[in-house]
Amino acid sequence: MGTYLTKGTTFTTGDTVTAASLNILVDNATVTAGSIGSAELGSNSVTADKISTSSPEPVTTGTIRDNAVNNSKLNNMGPQTVKVNATNGSADPTDLGVIGGGTNGSSKILMGTSNSINALTASQFKMVNSGSSYADATNNTATDLRLHTTAVDDWATVGAATDVHDDNDRLLFYDADGTSASVASLKQISPKKLIQSLPATTGASGVCALATAAELINSSGTDANDVVSAATGSPMLAKAYGEFVSTTGASHPTAQTVVNGFNIATISRTAVGVFDVTFSTAFPSDKYIVIATGYEVDSNNKIMFGRITARTSTGVGCTIKFGDYNSVTTNADPDGIATLVFYGLTS
Repeated sequence: MGTYLTKGTTFTTGDTVTAASLNILVDNATVTAGSIGSAELGSNSVTADKISTSSPEPVTTGTIRDNAVNNSKLNNMGPQTVKVNATNGSADPTDLGVIGGGTNGSSKILMGTSNSINALTASQFKMVNSGSSYADATNNTATDLRLHTTAVDDWATVGAATDVHDDNDRLLFYDADGTSASVASLKQISPKKLIQSLPATTGASGVCALATAAELINSSGTDANDVVSAATGSPMLAKAYGEFVSTTGASHPTAQTVVNGFNIATISRTAVGVFDVTFSTAFPSDKYIVIATGYEVDSNNKIMFGRITARTSTGVGCTIKFGDYNSVTTNADPDGIATLVFYGLTS
């Protein structure tokens, strides 16, 4: 019976052939183990209902050779989907759609949530192709993920810092030591110290510190970068100055001509040796003084001194009365040249 069947009985020389022995020869014949291979099977000869599903099942994970099932043998998938187990437990895989598109803000990112997996819209990103143009990618040519054009918008809505604590606030920056890249690292520093680490020099701009009132009186030991603030230095700066010429006799004009002046609007003669002064820009208060000096143009060339005899409460102007060096009374209408310099506080 060839190599495919094993006989039910074996005859030897001299044996009597009977009907029973012939039946045994056929009825007890068996298929030789391993004798039938794929070549001996006809096409489509093994149908699905011929494969056993009862235990032990002939086709199991263990009986499939490694790499025997390729992608083409898997179940067909929808466009732009991935196979995942999106549940919070053991389960068969399902197809999860990650259709995003190529426009700004429509990209999808596969992410795990607290109890599942989902394709989330990455509204601040876009997928782009490589190259200098970084064009939006609409297919599998995408090579980069970038912030899209509206990711940073409307800075006016960013709240201003109201709790600035100088040394307590921090900025993160990359500290390169200039010698070894292995030493360089991310560091934190306060904005105050970062700015003040750049001293001003004659060749480069940097930070300047404000000098105190005590440092203005005694500058020994102060830093060369210390500057005077407007509030501290204001009393030492002239608020107004100017000079005018007065003439004798009936020719004395009411309005005086101011020369070399600053912040003096008018000077008017109201009586012998008495002048009203108004300022172009009012002082912040009436806490000011004047240095008023001059001299008479006559044979004696007497020195004149002026003092404030009245002032407005709003710092708009004042009245100044002149007298000579040995008299507190006003001069009797001399020819003269007077100089005025005003100093004052800010409040």
